[in-house]
Amino acid sequence: MPSKTSVHIRSPWPPHARLAQVAVKDLSYSFMLMESGTASFELPTSDPNLADYAHLFQVGMMISIERNDGLMPWVGWLSAEDGVSGGGAAAFDAEDHIGVLFEKARNAKSQTENLLGAAEHIRRAVASANRQGHPPLLIGLDLNEGGPLIAYTPQAEYLDDLLRRMSEASGWEWGLRFEVTEGRALTTLEWRKRRGLDLSAAVIWEEGKHFEQARYRRKASAFISSTLAVGGTGNFRTRQAVTNVRAAADDDAIGLRPAPEPVTDEQPFPSLQGTRVMIFPNVSNDDALAASAQREQDSPEHVREQVSFSLVEDAINLTSPPAPGDVVTVRFSDILTGAAVTRQVRLLGLQLNPEKGTIDVECKVERKEVAGAKA
Repeated sequence: MPSKTSVHIRSPWPPHARLAQVAVKDLSYSFMLMESGTASFELPTSDPNLADYAHLFQVGMMISIERNDGLMPWVGWLSAEDGVSGGGAAAFDAEDHIGVLFEKARNAKSQTENLLGAAEHIRRAVASANRQGHPPLLIGLDLNEGGPLIAYTPQAEYLDDLLRRMSEASGWEWGLRFEVTEGRALTTLEWRKRRGLDLSAAVIWEEGKHFEQARYRRKASAFISSTLAVGGTGNFRTRQAVTNVRAAADDDAIGLRPAPEPVTDEQPFPSLQGTRVMIFPNVSNDDALAASAQREQDSPEHVREQVSFSLVEDAINLTSPPAPGDVVTVRFSDILTGAAVTRQVRLLGLQLNPEKGTIDVECKVERKEVAGAKA
């Protein structure tokens, strides 16, 4: 049986002590790879204890969502409320730090170009945003000192935009980690070469046994045969540029080369060709541009093959719960033209639905590794 899940109202200021535990209905909440996680629920107006904590339900308050087994805690902020006279319940939406704070906290405007590791760029941006204080970020940092050197000129940009630029320019990934106790809620920004674990040999989910309501989608618009990353200094014609090309002999082989112009390879269908062009007005070194060019073809934003399904919580092992970035194996019984299909997929997002006992999963089909492919 799925673990009981409850919503807790917390102080909006550190250490974010727990103020009340409340009974809600229609609860769902999500964890995303390099995107904001959200939550929604309804607060029944018939709750006999409502008068004790109704004053705490204000937009801007912190909440935590916690299971009795302690797994997969979620922390965020009430971001919207919607009440209808005579409706019997008030509806609330919440977003995590990314959606509420990172999208509004900004850096200082007057800065100069620095050749630094991506982690140090992030550390300085967080410190700059906290000095601005509109709003404070209220996070810890676990940056792992990672990522290539990036010649970057910070600007008056929001923190979520800077994180995406650092990810694009380095190939590294970021996300949030939540830890909760009665007296504290701690949210930590993590920076990793790759988030999640490769569990494809150990975790195999099968349609009809572990999940239902599966959908497979493949789009020509997401296929590209090359990417062109252009740096941001000097006359545009003479700027540094790097192209990442999929070899014609094997769609999964990668080659990186300096290139002033985009190039493409032959593909079996014209609709699967094309070049993705990225302009980095604040990045100027080749290593960062090369990482950008390669990552663009495998980024979650440009998913060629996408899969979604609904996991049955009781049918999977939650001792080590799934997380965005994990790679698992899934087997579909008849999703494509009546044939069984097995795919290795990377989890992009998880939405937990405690009342249904399900976890809605969005994922992308992984490309296979190719010996000799250049990184």
